[in-house]
Amino acid sequence: MRELRLLFVPLAALLLAGCESMSTKARINPNAVALYTGRSPQCPLIAGLGGVSRRDAIDLTCFSLPGQTGIAYSAAAARPADRNRLEAALLKHSDDICVLEKGRMVANESATNASLSIATTALSTVSTIVGGELAKSILSGGAAITSGTQDHINANFYRNQIVQAITRAIDGRRSAILTEIVAKRQLNNDVYSVDEMIRLVNTYYQACSFEHGLQVLLEASVNTAGYDAII
Repeated sequence: MRELRLLFVPLAALLLAGCESMSTKARINPNAVALYTGRSPQCPLIAGLGGVSRRDAIDLTCFSLPGQTGIAYSAAAARPADRNRLEAALLKHSDDICVLEKGRMVANESATNASLSIATTALSTVSTIVGGELAKSILSGGAAITSGTQDHINANFYRNQIVQAITRAIDGRRSAILTEIVAKRQLNNDVYSVDEMIRLVNTYYQACSFEHGLQVLLEASVNTAGYDAII
């Protein structure tokens, strides 16, 4: 089994080194050309519900836009122009996070499929050159396990859809929500409140999730017209 150990040590090192930067290579870096974070000792970015997510959410109780002296939410509640400015900042923040998220999706799929494919090839190749029927059987069985695991992950987690199609479905859904948001910008605050604006922007933001994109793509595959529109 010495040959097997010698094969897997450099293979594992190479794979781990490549996976570390794969997410960055899958997207433009840095992911934003400018930031509206409101990040300061008095107003840091905060975690989502339960405190378990990355600290990427804007705290509207203290967030201010450049050039403003007060809280952006208070100004947005008073004037449509300030509401639309806060909306644009929130949309941009959502776009920045979505770029990162789509990069992670590509990295996760690539790392999973590449590692299992490499393991399958390595086990199959080594099984042909080692001596002993028991060792050959173990290695061949290991190759079958890694190959089968890859098939199960693609079938059950990705639903046999490639991430590029999923991210395109995400972009299509977000574009439809953005059209609805833009159409409301001319409305007064008594008709289109700042809280309703935040709710719609949040819907736009949540449409960037892997689960949502997969759901949209699978629904579209049932509807030929919708599938053609996405693809």
